[in-house]
Amino acid sequence: MNMVIEQLDGRNRQGGGLVTTSTTGTVISGSYGVPLVPRRGRVEIYKEIQLPPVSWLVDGLIKRGGHHCLYGATGSMKSFLTLDLACRMANGMDFHGRASKQCDVLYVVGEGLDETMERLNDWLAYHRKSEGATIQPRALQIHDQQDMDNLIETLREVPGIEMVVFDTLSNCSTGVKLNEPDDVTARLNPSFTRLNQEASVATLALHHTNKDSPKERGAQAIRDHTDKMFHLTKTKDHVRLEEVKSRRGKLMNDLYFEPTDFGRTAVLLPVVAQTKEKELRRDGTRAKAARKQEVKSSVKDLVARAFEAAEGRALTTSEVVASVGRSKSAVNAAIASLLEAGTIDKVGHGQYRLAT
Repeated sequence: MNMVIEQLDGRNRQGGGLVTTSTTGTVISGSYGVPLVPRRGRVEIYKEIQLPPVSWLVDGLIKRGGHHCLYGATGSMKSFLTLDLACRMANGMDFHGRASKQCDVLYVVGEGLDETMERLNDWLAYHRKSEGATIQPRALQIHDQQDMDNLIETLREVPGIEMVVFDTLSNCSTGVKLNEPDDVTARLNPSFTRLNQEASVATLALHHTNKDSPKERGAQAIRDHTDKMFHLTKTKDHVRLEEVKSRRGKLMNDLYFEPTDFGRTAVLLPVVAQTKEKELRRDGTRAKAARKQEVKSSVKDLVARAFEAAEGRALTTSEVVASVGRSKSAVNAAIASLLEAGTIDKVGHGQYRLAT
């Protein structure tokens, strides 16, 4: 379930009626080698640097204690994807094939608190989970020293939080000239470094693209400071996550997701067939068939959940259609499949209920 932090002055109050608990992690550290000039009062210099191995919160995606940025156009579902990521981390679930360490994530909501809570609650309902991201409902200002001092103090007092999300960068840096490299370097980047080093948390900033290009908005200094940067794009059929920068290691393969309506919002489901855009173009027929099967499976799952939510009450086909928001033909096909599997029973003309 989710915890809402309403204050950052050491007097945290829980709101929303839901509380998250999670395990804490071990910070990996190590020696950098033997200094060539170990004498007191001298600057230590090294012949060899022995860096500790990279430690991941999400394998190959979110670096422990690292700074990350996810950018995309308005409507590209950045918040949906990030909430999915945060909630999977809170439950120790794989992020679509990538192992994650169970830890809590603090989600700083800079815009649309009501919409964020609706998306969070729909995610919890769809995945049948009670653990979600921890919500900070105020747009903490990254460049404000008092906000960062209070945030770091809170992170030290609330156990288990290992990543902080800022949604969005612009709303959490009001007054900072994001197009000016000097302003970004002097006012934003040091705060991210403080959070990474003093609070030992990873940071993820959600950001927008330029109006006339797919590149992220603002100065190059925003990109330069990140350990990893991702670009999210949305087409008619899917959402694509592309890694565009990695400070250490090669770039990961693109990940694809299908937006699926659920509750009052939607959830993102992985599109297994669409692992590489080039593969889809080479074999359009196979990709189309795989996608069709994926859609059938998702509709069947939604229909099954509708009957489970009815708690034994009989539902008509029309009621199921209204509940899942899919076509009548797709719902009928799913009902037929569930009947064959013995998941539901027919109890009257056009009426069905969950099998006992």
